Amino acid sequence: MKVLRASGVLAALVVSGVMVAAPVAGAAEAVPRSCDGGQPIATDTITAKSSTYGSIIVELRYSPSYACAWGRIRGGRVGDGVFVSRQWNGNPNDVEYNIGSANITSGSDVYTAWFDDDGHKMSACAKNDSTQTVYTCTGWY
Repeated sequence: MKVLRASGVLAALVVSGVMVAAPVAGAAEAVPRSCDGGQPIATDTITAKSSTYGSIIVELRYSPSYACAWGRIRGGRVGDGVFVSRQWNGNPNDVEYNIGSANITSGSDVYTAWFDDDGHKMSACAKNDSTQTVYTCTGWY
């Protein structure tokens, strides 16, 4: 049996290859919102953290109403990209690195999918896809 991390209303258990959702004790009844891997749709977006490397700006974008975050790179070149990492419950030893990434294929900007940031911390990094050189990262938010 594998227990998947939960945030909010539901927890998931994988039993014999079948995922089963179960209510989390004490959770308020609400419609669960999972943004992991989806396209950012929020209109209340803020830039939570940013960092600059030459002409490249990497941003960690955040939606307070959805509690979701994603990375964006601006001022890059084709082949540059952005990836996001998530720190579980503020524990620096429990980090999912590069949970989502996107590369510039034309123009100079691109953003990742968004991911659940409710009760977690996230960071975004700018990199060159061909050399795997990480230019700069935002702080955790």
